[in-house]
Amino acid sequence: MPDEPIAATGGETQPPDTGAGAGGQGDTGAGMGADTLLGPKAQQAAEGVEKPDEGPKEPAPGEGKAGDKKEPEKPAEDDPAAKVPDKPEGYEIKFAEETQVDEAMLSTFKATAHELGLSQGQSQKLASMYEAQVGRLQEAAVKAQQAALGKVQLEWEAKIKADKDFAQKHNNAMLALRRYGSPELTAVMDQTRIGSFPAFFDFVAAVGGALAEPGFKGSGTGGGNRTFSQVMYPDMK
Repeated sequence: MPDEPIAATGGETQPPDTGAGAGGQGDTGAGMGADTLLGPKAQQAAEGVEKPDEGPKEPAPGEGKAGDKKEPEKPAEDDPAAKVPDKPEGYEIKFAEETQVDEAMLSTFKATAHELGLSQGQSQKLASMYEAQVGRLQEAAVKAQQAALGKVQLEWEAKIKADKDFAQKHNNAMLALRRYGSPELTAVMDQTRIGSFPAFFDFVAAVGGALAEPGFKGSGTGGGNRTFSQVMYPDMK
């Protein structure tokens, strides 16, 4: 198996799942749903309410007795999954539709699988397991990144709101967005969080302030003929 990922799973990250996870963990917290040393089963055993040992049970029909060795089922000779391809290119490894496959790495994986004598089924199982693991690692990385960005966004917004002129600047920014904004721009500002970036906020607020100037040409608030650049940069010649 190659050391580097065979594939990378794309797609946008969704909000974290709050349902029960592996090991029976649910909304009550990590490990609360698992069988611990202080869990419900341990308490029942201490109170003597556990069921008494009924002794060994007779094997069900078709089951062997204790100590009997059951021969493993042999795959059918005509099962394609049980065969080792004649050459590495003969492996047909399938991935999820959204998975982006690194063809060079996949070729290396096939060559290694063929060298080890893995069957088609064994190779597919290993590839699927690795694909799932890579997906989980990437999902965790995206969640960590989003959490970090969320923290930074709160710090940005706290800085913006600390300005004594915040209310007026916010009104000006809304004026600019009503005049020149669009749903697409709003979506990008939310996705990138730039809508809370102090420098960008100040810029949009300044645009709105210029629009509110009585002498701004086309502002609808006066008959002046000053251009946007003249209002934004009054010292510019």
